[in-house]
Amino acid sequence: MEKQQDDLFVDAQFKLMDGDYDGGIAILDLVIEQDPTAAKAYQARAVAKCKKGNLDQALTDIETAIRCEEGNARYHYHKSGILMQMDALEAALDAVDHAIELDQSYPAAYLMRSKIYEKMGDLDQSNIDLNRAMELKKKEVKCVDW
Repeated sequence: MEKQQDDLFVDAQFKLMDGDYDGGIAILDLVIEQDPTAAKAYQARAVAKCKKGNLDQALTDIETAIRCEEGNARYHYHKSGILMQMDALEAALDAVDHAIELDQSYPAAYLMRSKIYEKMGDLDQSNIDLNRAMELKKKEVKCVDW
């Protein structure tokens, strides 16, 4: 992203943090209009649309982000969250598995997979992933240089 687009993206993030999803989405629309390959803008807009309950639109945006940047584990993680909210649990599991394949040290992905397994009724696998997420999070905290 260019400087102007970066500034717009930051403005959108502030709107989204303040709960102004429509305002944030409007700014992200401008970023995407200027750069149709701005994967992080699609991802941010997907999260905002998800928060508004527009799950189909959110899924379209996150899939576009993935097409722009296939190797980003976070995008696959977000896709799994959207799919889980849509009760498409098998597809959500596939998406989060892909996120973990891309980044095996991503605690949020294991936590998401734990939640998916819980919704599927597989409490043993849910607990395994929950424990893995906690182990990884502890490692992150230990690595922080205070």
